[in-house]
Amino acid sequence: MADDIVVLRTFTYEHEARIAQATLEAHGIPSMLKSDSAAGMLAFVHGISIAVRAVDKERAARIISEKGAT
Repeated sequence: MADDIVVLRTFTYEHEARIAQATLEAHGIPSMLKSDSAAGMLAFVHGISIAVRAVDKERAARIISEKGAT
């Protein structure tokens, strides 16, 4: 399905994920952050994932790679 949500990448630090999210939003790609840790505490242990629609995954990966968004 085009509206399925998939994990694009997992980051060690929250600020890295937020930079990537802002970069994607600037290019018109909606995303959301997911963390397994409560309230972001100890996120570096589990990482913070950025998720996008499956239909956007390839373009989003290219943008993150090209823009060096961590």
